Amino acid sequence: METQLLPGVTMRQAAPGDAATFAEIHEEIACWLWERGIHQWQPGTFPIEWIHDAIARGELYLASEAGTVIGAVIVQASDTFTWGEASVTDAAGYIHGLRVRRSAAGRGIGLALLRWAERKIAARGNHLARLDCMAENPALCAYYERAGYRRVQTKAHQGGDRIYLVAMLEKSLDGE
Repeated sequence: METQLLPGVTMRQAAPGDAATFAEIHEEIACWLWERGIHQWQPGTFPIEWIHDAIARGELYLASEAGTVIGAVIVQASDTFTWGEASVTDAAGYIHGLRVRRSAAGRGIGLALLRWAERKIAARGNHLARLDCMAENPALCAYYERAGYRRVQTKAHQGGDRIYLVAMLEKSLDGE
């Protein structure tokens, strides 16, 4: 079932065959960031099983325009990896995998995806939307802060052979 995200842009739940499309968008963005000195994701290392699992759980949603997928977002009920075991029972929903193709950048697609995810979380009865991003990406942290999120913690994570800092942000959905 598709829903309207923006004029000419629809949302739908991802199907198993959509994993490669998400991986393609991810790789495009990873390369773009890497070229700018933001080493959030190393190109060529995307763990495709991660997205297969999200699709199987019904958590991945795709935005399409004129038949082409231009963005994606994952909405989860919990996030024990980043937020811990309390995320299983707290009043929050979790947003991950927010991606917009570079060809659609600057048109408000990312913010529309974020707002769509927040509405979905609120419709489930959750009072908070939570997300995380690399703390070493100040532009992305500022983007989320402009969208109404506040940083509640910065946490160190081990990723392969390096330790990186994760900015953990949340937004109250009361009144949304």
